[in-house]
Amino acid sequence: MPRLKTVATTAALLAFAAGVVWQQLRIKRLMAEAAVLHEQGVQASAVREKNERLAGQLKAALGREEAERSELLRLRGQFARLRQAELENTRLIAERDRLAKAPRPAAAETQEADEPQTPEAKLRRAKGFFARDLGLALRFIAQANDGNLPAELRGPVFDVLEAIAPSNQEFNFRVKDFELVYDGSLREVKNVSETILAREKEPMQLADGRWVRVYVLADGSSQHIGAATKDGFAAREQEFWPGQRRIVRP
Repeated sequence: MPRLKTVATTAALLAFAAGVVWQQLRIKRLMAEAAVLHEQGVQASAVREKNERLAGQLKAALGREEAERSELLRLRGQFARLRQAELENTRLIAERDRLAKAPRPAAAETQEADEPQTPEAKLRRAKGFFARDLGLALRFIAQANDGNLPAELRGPVFDVLEAIAPSNQEFNFRVKDFELVYDGSLREVKNVSETILAREKEPMQLADGRWVRVYVLADGSSQHIGAATKDGFAAREQEFWPGQRRIVRP
């Protein structure tokens, strides 16, 4: 009996020792797994921060690319407009020089070149040149639009005209001070020297009390017509241009 008790005691001690060893091994294994998980968590946090940083950098780069693309498109559009204005400028100057060499219509009532160079005469002469350049611009637009005149005196061609008109080096003539008279296609015009395209909105009173108004004709020339009163131009227009197609736009 004592021997059996000793064996049982020894077996119990061995079992207890084995349990302690197993528990220690389990604790070590759990600690190792916890260390691995902690390391993985640190790495994941670093990866997440790196990804967030890269995402921010990518977003900023995309924003810069979009801004650069928008700026490029804006610059391309600006260049195209400048190129168009340059071409229109060149054409206007060439046509203006051609018309300057052409003989003036015989029906002109006033001969500014023969007038004394008073400030009033100088103003009238310069306004006549501006009106002639306006006629050139209208012809240019009509040629590019199947013979049709513009619906109104607004647009880049007229902006270029005001910018390059030699008369505006000293004066400040504006296209808005004129109004369209002829409505339709220039291809229908039978006599370009007797067809009004546009005219000065308000006639100018001279120092001697007479009134004068400048007209733009379909041949690219301009004419000053005088009247005794401010309201007397309808009769004078009929006198000079009896076949005028009169559709004055509002």
